[in-house]
Amino acid sequence: MLKDKILESRALPYTVALILLAAMMLPIYWTVVTAFKPDMETYVFPPVYFPRHPSITPFKLLFLDYPFGSYLKNSVIVTAVTTTIVTITGMFAAYGISQYRFKGGNLVLYALLATRIIPPLSLLLPFFILVSRL
Repeated sequence: MLKDKILESRALPYTVALILLAAMMLPIYWTVVTAFKPDMETYVFPPVYFPRHPSITPFKLLFLDYPFGSYLKNSVIVTAVTTTIVTITGMFAAYGISQYRFKGGNLVLYALLATRIIPPLSLLLPFFILVSRL
């Protein structure tokens, strides 16, 4: 009886966790499966969940017809440099805000917190309106 209650109490959280895991993994699965589908299977309705005729042709085109290696190298360099600069700058700023008391220090802290509270998607509509009026 006690063992059944323990199993029942654990079943719901694990079930919810599995459903959430499946929902989060679905886009990754769909991307990988679509990468191996031929064009005819990619755009059919109803969708094909498993490729009937898997193909690596898109990967051949990517590596043979385009300079993908240099694109990837450029992306890695830009990402590494940007991450390094932002991390170092953030460390100095965080140290300065936390250790030194200065006039307006609380205002700076609250301004930083306010930028973290506003969700980034809420800025999408004003940007869309701005760009559509150009």
